[in-house]
Amino acid sequence: MTARVRRWVGRGLLALVAAASLTVLPAWWLAGQRPGWWVSTDRSDPAAVATAEAVERGVMAALSGERAPGRAWTVEVTEGQLAAWLNVRLPRWLANRDVPWPDRVGAVCARIDEWGVTLGAEVRDGGTEGRARVLGLSASPRVEGGALRLARARVHVGRLPAPMSLAGGRVGALVRTALGEEGAQRAGEILRGERPLAEPAELRLEDGRRVRLLGVELRPGRALLTLTTEPARP
Repeated sequence: MTARVRRWVGRGLLALVAAASLTVLPAWWLAGQRPGWWVSTDRSDPAAVATAEAVERGVMAALSGERAPGRAWTVEVTEGQLAAWLNVRLPRWLANRDVPWPDRVGAVCARIDEWGVTLGAEVRDGGTEGRARVLGLSASPRVEGGALRLARARVHVGRLPAPMSLAGGRVGALVRTALGEEGAQRAGEILRGERPLAEPAELRLEDGRRVRLLGVELRPGRALLTLTTEPARP
């Protein structure tokens, strides 16, 4: 190899390294950073516990309350209330159904804005002592044809937006481990908008009545759910 060829090869390698530094390194740095919407919640904080329990009581009371048949009513949920419930009550709810909370998953966060709802979780690499990264999922819930669907779904790794195709990699492996192959396939179809999250978008109460979701309105920091209570079917 001549000196001129070596110089061109060397310059080419330097250019390649520079290009990688401008693309891969910032992406790697962003992936390790907490996103701006992240707010940590301490599960043992008495205020968080009280908020989570109050939310659960309030939602149950609203669902079971006496309503005029067919008349719409509204429930408001703030992102702080949602985050408190996810951190405090969800692990207990899963434990009561013999589903353990994953050791690698730490605090959970929620954000609500006009674009959609974002749920994030701290996930540690290599066990409980590994480095924690924030994995997030954003989507816009919509009620269409009586079914609840998710639109514009996207994932985040730290501060770095990632395509839904990431579900085929390490994130997808974690999902398949947690949900099984069939469950992971259904989750992917829901996130791609190919399958509704709930159809019909309703909840059956113990007395036979049905609470049907009519719409979801998102505002900064809160979501307004419009519902109607239908009488029990004979």
